[in-house]
Amino acid sequence: MIQSFSSEVLQHPDLRQVLEQRYQGRSLQPYRSGQPIQMSSHEIWVVCRGVVLLSTLYPSGDEALLGLVNSSMPFGLPLTYIRPYQAIAPY
Repeated sequence: MIQSFSSEVLQHPDLRQVLEQRYQGRSLQPYRSGQPIQMSSHEIWVVCRGVVLLSTLYPSGDEALLGLVNSSMPFGLPLTYIRPYQAIAPY
């Protein structure tokens, strides 16, 4: 499920609180630093608080940083063609 927001909501000074209220009663998942986020091919995640590190691995085993996702930004397997694709709560 994708949740849309009006531009007024996205410009709210306390966006974190607005998002938490919007998702209250839904399945919010807290993550510790360094903990991987398990993603499935049919889920889109929205960050409510904190930052998520997105990366991939080359066949050589080297890791490449794809980007950082913060509050109100979506991420997930349905939004990319990159494989492998991993999300980790940063250290």
